[in-house]
Amino acid sequence: MDISASRDFGISTGPWEVQEYRPNTAPLFTGYFLTVWKKQSNGEWKVILDGGSTTPVAEGPKHKFTFPSGADKPIPNPPAMNVQQLTTELLDRDNQFQTEGKKDPSAFTSFLATDARIQLGGHLPTTNADTIKSWFNQLDRSLTWQPVGAGAASSGDIGFTYGLIKTQKNEIIKGHYVLIWKKRSGSTWHIVLEMMNFG
Repeated sequence: MDISASRDFGISTGPWEVQEYRPNTAPLFTGYFLTVWKKQSNGEWKVILDGGSTTPVAEGPKHKFTFPSGADKPIPNPPAMNVQQLTTELLDRDNQFQTEGKKDPSAFTSFLATDARIQLGGHLPTTNADTIKSWFNQLDRSLTWQPVGAGAASSGDIGFTYGLIKTQKNEIIKGHYVLIWKKRSGSTWHIVLEMMNFG
């Protein structure tokens, strides 16, 4: 989980499973969800984007929950930026990511934060740099990645883009993706979490 400096925008990811309504049975399907949350004017959190991918069924998986340091502390006078401008900036960055990665697969990794997490449908999530490079190198270069929308925290430190993965010629939808972007002090937007689901 992560939360913006403005404390009005957050993300959560974790495992899901489908199980028969019988005790002690193995899950039928498993995967990871990726949810973007926004705090409403009345203080209630609402989901503004929800995605996910499937994974192989793992026996006895162990999960741990992590939160960024200080996430439970209020921020006095958080910075407020133009969210529409941030959204445009993120969509431009998404297009740059897709364009440069299409020309050179190794360019994909330059957009990733050092601790980036990738959730590729059909695989367990990973933060391993070698595994991530291998996955990017295996992606079908004939597919097009079409951004559909974006959003950002008013503090300008966390945002997301999402879109469709299509075939180039007849534009059949082959899947979808969600990118969670983070801007650290003195840096540009980098991907901290990418979810791709094909099929």
